[in-house]
Amino acid sequence: MRWDSVRDLSWEKNYAAAKQYFETPGNLLINVADTSETGTALGRWIAQLRFYRKNGVQSSYLTQRRIEALDSIGMVWDVPDYLWEQNYEAAARYYRKHGHLEVPVEYVDESGIRLGTWIGSMRACRKGQNKRAQLTDSQIARLDELGMNWVGKNEANWESCYKEAKRDWQAHGDLNVPTGYVTENGIRLGRWIRSQREAFGTRLSDTRKQKLDALGMVWQTEDPWMAKYRLLEEYYTEHGHTNMPADFVVNGVWLRRWLSEQKARLNGKPTGKSKITKKLSNEQAALLATVGITPERQQNQ
Repeated sequence: MRWDSVRDLSWEKNYAAAKQYFETPGNLLINVADTSETGTALGRWIAQLRFYRKNGVQSSYLTQRRIEALDSIGMVWDVPDYLWEQNYEAAARYYRKHGHLEVPVEYVDESGIRLGTWIGSMRACRKGQNKRAQLTDSQIARLDELGMNWVGKNEANWESCYKEAKRDWQAHGDLNVPTGYVTENGIRLGRWIRSQREAFGTRLSDTRKQKLDALGMVWQTEDPWMAKYRLLEEYYTEHGHTNMPADFVVNGVWLRRWLSEQKARLNGKPTGKSKITKKLSNEQAALLATVGITPERQQNQ
């Protein structure tokens, strides 16, 4: 004969299952839908206890003595805070080792913590993109202590290049930068500006477009072939021929190499390492003829 109430018997059964579960992973972080080895709905029971403790209800069932008994087997009463602290400790270890928190997205530490994914989720929380989770001021401050970059590596790189573009615009009044131009700080500004034009209308956000518009960005530029031809034309006008040095570069364009490619195309030969011959248009061939560049057969006649 058991004189205990049904609720007490339920407690003993579930607590025994919880104690057995704790001995394997070393915690009670069990999913709500999971059951114990004996078929007890342990996940649901643990979730109910957390609800009771958080809302101050069912104190006759969840007594102080029972709370202490659960604490002795690793009960976690506030799961989100517990998991946050675990991830933060992993971030701190990474910072002490590397000096920054630029963690690759796919990075998983030795404890199995997906730190790269967590760092990304923290940025999303800070931007308000995760409606179910918000960072406290204390959490933000603690991540700031580890040098947290809230905008992400790609955003930080874009902003760095944009600042260089703005400085160049302030100095010259436009963004007509040669493709090969590199700033004193080592930023490949010409290549970056070209990539922004290529991203226009597809990958470039409205915010970035507006920031570049404020610098007078010209989105549609002259045809690349014509731009290089005009450099060749200027050389021809100045020197009366196109026999330039092999390493001749102007405005970031290796003009002699480009000229050699055009001669090959004019004569139906492949260019560089490519085995494909890309012919010039009639208009392009006619323009080359005005600076003395004609097909080899014609030159030998």
